[in-house]
Amino acid sequence: MTLPAMTAHAAPGRPRFTRFSRGPGRAAGYRPTPAQQTGQCRRFGLTAPGGGRAGGVTLKTGPGGRMEIYDLYVEAPHRGKQLSARLMALAARKARQLGGIYLWLEANPNPGEGLDRQKLYSIYEKMGFRKTRVNPRTGRQEMEAPL
Repeated sequence: MTLPAMTAHAAPGRPRFTRFSRGPGRAAGYRPTPAQQTGQCRRFGLTAPGGGRAGGVTLKTGPGGRMEIYDLYVEAPHRGKQLSARLMALAARKARQLGGIYLWLEANPNPGEGLDRQKLYSIYEKMGFRKTRVNPRTGRQEMEAPL
């Protein structure tokens, strides 16, 4: 997977990686999924300079060495800075540490964000993902990338 290098500590004024807490501080109305409740999911994010979240990603252990990517996002003021690639690099590193063989995701753009499906597919393909199939149940494109 060809992703940008990631350092443990960001330079001053740049977002830094954090492991999201499991306790208070989650968005109002947040409800963890059953997988998150059992600890099968790991949530990571970027803390913006001066506090707050710049973006985040959820990594879940799946069957057969599959490491599933969920909820990859970058907050609007921080877009266009390659943060999604940095988040994916963090998820890939953690997935390798957990013994994963490949990353898997369902590409699904958020409505109203100005990102159509083809643009989203292109972004993931630049990160090393390839299209595998359209999920017949959800209608979403599934993609995967080797670790």
